[in-house]
Amino acid sequence: MATLLQPQSTFLIVNGLRVHYLDWGYPSALPVVCVHGYTSSAQAFAAPARHFQGRSHIIALDVRGHGESAWSPTEAYQYHDQKRALRLWQVRHE
Repeated sequence: MATLLQPQSTFLIVNGLRVHYLDWGYPSALPVVCVHGYTSSAQAFAAPARHFQGRSHIIALDVRGHGESAWSPTEAYQYHDQKRALRLWQVRHE
């Protein structure tokens, strides 16, 4: 089975917001979820994802207001807001 060099770009609605994530590797492999810092995007994980995609399932999210994810209409960008969104993304992604 050949590995993909380009990720699959996917959107999911989480708590009313459109959340973007990039998906590399094999869905049946060990999942590694990557979350960038506040001045970055999911693209920050492109190089390591390409390196590990042959043996892992790399998922990199754009947190709200970054990359291709939607901005929060209530300006909810605190760590607890991001944590809640990540947990809801995890439940919906399973």
